[in-house]
Amino acid sequence: AASTSTANNSSSTSSSTASGDNSNADTADNNFFEDGYKQAGSGNGTFSSKLKDLKPGTFFYARAYAISNGSIYYGNQVGFRTGDSCFVATAAFGSIFAPAVQTLRDFRNQFLSGNAVTRALVDFYYQISPNIADVISQHSALRFAVRLLLLPVTGAAWLALQIGIWMLLLPGAAVLLFGGWQGLRRRRQSCLA
Repeated sequence: AASTSTANNSSSTSSSTASGDNSNADTADNNFFEDGYKQAGSGNGTFSSKLKDLKPGTFFYARAYAISNGSIYYGNQVGFRTGDSCFVATAAFGSIFAPAVQTLRDFRNQFLSGNAVTRALVDFYYQISPNIADVISQHSALRFAVRLLLLPVTGAAWLALQIGIWMLLLPGAAVLLFGGWQGLRRRRQSCLA
């Protein structure tokens, strides 16, 4: 998000403030910006300030203000929600609005936020993935490779959303049981021979 204000006096200082309500955010990383201010310059003219490292899934209020000759002049307050993003998928697909990113986000919301173990996994992902996503976003070959690696994951997530996670896991469990049964049968036959 960016805020802009105009200072008309050489003794002006311009800043922007932001505060967030992250009561529904599913991240617990203290490296994200949640509340505070940023001094962005002084002097005459117009300035803009880009707020970085905002916590995903958080609603923020922001406004610019200028201090001139001891008086404070406030800009309009704006409110916005930061995207609740899957960092790696967003870096690979190039947009938070990509269908694969939306599918993975929907899967997370439906199946991975229901218990403490999966929530802890999601929190861990949010702690480590921003740095990984930065590297992915800077290399087109890496973006392509990650998109390929995410295809089966995205497909499985889509199927789980369509038919339910248990219907997706049931055939896999049946294959494992059948394979285990076949292995025991072969072992038993080799012992008898």
